[in-house]
Amino acid sequence: MTSKIKRVILIIIAALAFVMIVGYLTGYRYYAIETGSMEKKYPVGSLTIVKKMPGDKIKKNDVITFRTGNKAIVTHRAININYEEKSIETKGDANNTPDSSKTNFKNVIGKVVIDIPYAGYIIMYFSTVVGKLTLLLAIIIWVIA
Repeated sequence: MTSKIKRVILIIIAALAFVMIVGYLTGYRYYAIETGSMEKKYPVGSLTIVKKMPGDKIKKNDVITFRTGNKAIVTHRAININYEEKSIETKGDANNTPDSSKTNFKNVIGKVVIDIPYAGYIIMYFSTVVGKLTLLLAIIIWVIA
């Protein structure tokens, strides 16, 4: 690999890392849509950028990301908010019925502000063992080349 190509790749990686780190430090998180419950707006593999936001700031029809009782991370639409109970009723856009349990305000991660269709596959891939090994192998080859 020529040094010019290496330099361009390094600049792209550094720019992406910078954007992600600055985003993280300013309250943004990145998640991949892994199921079809939010189709058509958010197809499987979409990358969502989520602005950290407390549950009491969420409004009806906001698309939010939250933790369930078993710690799974879910992105669904807020369809009803109960400020007295401090809970949010959610539903996947492609689902026929609301989620079986309400989300407590404290489990809200934030509100989806940007989505990039299919870009989440990158996160999904590098979250796997094979993806991590691929990244490690790429770094080793990079250093050797």
